[in-house]
Amino acid sequence: MGTAPWDRAARMLGLAYRIEQAIVDGALRDSSHAAELLGITRARMSQIMALQNLAPDIQERILAGIVTIFERRLREAMQTASWKEQLAAGSQPNPEQRVQPTQRLRNATVEGS
Repeated sequence: MGTAPWDRAARMLGLAYRIEQAIVDGALRDSSHAAELLGITRARMSQIMALQNLAPDIQERILAGIVTIFERRLREAMQTASWKEQLAAGSQPNPEQRVQPTQRLRNATVEGS
């Protein structure tokens, strides 16, 4: 059972916050330690952690499932530090990346059966 690419972006953003909290709590030394435990490269871990630098509006939309956007597109939006520019870049997902809410509900029903 696969997941949609935009669901992956939401999961990666959530993971970034969980890792950050584990570092603050002392459960992890740093993001390199997290990368080692997860079996991913430090470069990939940096990409995941950088998702926290997205404009709060974009993060909220991603986590709420309002915006369906590929993680790669989010990394492109993060090329600028300006949240206003990020919003402009991140709020224009390609039409083929969008799933209508009714289709998302239909997929959840099929998967949950």
